[in-house]
Amino acid sequence: MISFSTVLVVASVFKTLNKPYTEIIYMNWSIKLPSTYKEVYSKDSGPSFHGDGERYHIFDYKNSDDIELSLKWNDGNNASIESAINHVLNSLTIPNEYMPDFKSKYIYYLKKKEDSSVIYLVFVPDAKRLYVIENII
Repeated sequence: MISFSTVLVVASVFKTLNKPYTEIIYMNWSIKLPSTYKEVYSKDSGPSFHGDGERYHIFDYKNSDDIELSLKWNDGNNASIESAINHVLNSLTIPNEYMPDFKSKYIYYLKKKEDSSVIYLVFVPDAKRLYVIENII
């Protein structure tokens, strides 16, 4: 017989999985992103009991103002950020066509937690494309 608590856990997981990923980002990182995106690509390192691992998403926005006004972005290329992002994406074996184009002009934002988990957000205004890279420890 299935217990009531098992049903609640399954219902909670189902509800979480059906949320836009921007809501998951808000729940995990307290970062509010516009939900007016189209998800182009998504990959993660697989299920984990503790929720740790790497996650990668690409969102296309119709209006770049929505995303540009949502955070205090950093301007300019940053070699150390690019290297850290490439390390995560290489571990996920992301195909080249879904890798961020660091030759294009981009803005970025990062947030670290005390446990060394980190989220990188890279936005390419000309393409109106947001790359979301998470390394959860």
